[in-house]
Amino acid sequence: MYKNKFSGKLAIFCSDERFVKSTLTFLSKSLDAKHCDLMIVPGGPAFIVNNEKNLLDRLKLLVRAHGIKSIYNISHADCGYYKNCYKDLSPGLLVDKQLEDLRKCRLKLNKMFPGITVKNIYIDISEKR
Repeated sequence: MYKNKFSGKLAIFCSDERFVKSTLTFLSKSLDAKHCDLMIVPGGPAFIVNNEKNLLDRLKLLVRAHGIKSIYNISHADCGYYKNCYKDLSPGLLVDKQLEDLRKCRLKLNKMFPGITVKNIYIDISEKR
């Protein structure tokens, strides 16, 4: 349903098809973000700490034009982006790298957009049997 009003929420997460649907469900049911702007790119919020200008410019546009007040940065285990970019890191060190990037991302966003709430979320997808 079309709404002529923005929620003020933005979710940034990875384009990995294994997680898109469940991430949208998580946003809706667990974070009360049924309606929110989305930035879905490989590696999710990694573009922020990697200073990818084009995506940062688009992020700034969304924040300004849509009155963003809350940003959810979501990363996940077994991320192909991180495995591809950091081939020398073991799986455990990849997780550490992702968590460190999330911390840096929050600091950078707090500096770029004072007053906006930034929440970091890391999803572990290990299968339980």
